[in-house]
Amino acid sequence: METKDKNTMVRLTLEQRAKALLVAQEGDSSISDVMRRALDFYLAFPQTFLRQMENVAAEAELPMPTVIVRLMQTYAAAHGAVLKNFGKSNIWSRAFRYTPEGKLIGGDELGEILEKEYDEIAKELRRKLEQTKRTGKPARITEEEIPMIAELM
Repeated sequence: METKDKNTMVRLTLEQRAKALLVAQEGDSSISDVMRRALDFYLAFPQTFLRQMENVAAEAELPMPTVIVRLMQTYAAAHGAVLKNFGKSNIWSRAFRYTPEGKLIGGDELGEILEKEYDEIAKELRRKLEQTKRTGKPARITEEEIPMIAELM
């Protein structure tokens, strides 16, 4: 793997350059620094996640970066609301998982773990709600389940 920096020319639109310059000035950095951070950010996404976001963007008829920003804002707002109203939120902590050796889990592996966990929570909630509907008796929700249910909404 080559470790020397190489100059790579990238053509930006006038709008991209103006935005990058504004971000650079606000952060007291150069456009090159902004572009490197933007590239690092984009390259951190697993390809499966980017494909999912492309599908969501197509459905929403919006650019993919807009979709990702809005979903992150929604995620942050949900965390704040759950924390404020229930005193506990696992939304952020779910995103940071480590192997027994202390390595941060990411990419498709993290996606699969999270999907499985949320699927189990949703299935249990559905089971309880269907039981309530069938029997007419209230569902028993544990203290621990309350913030988890809120996370699904």
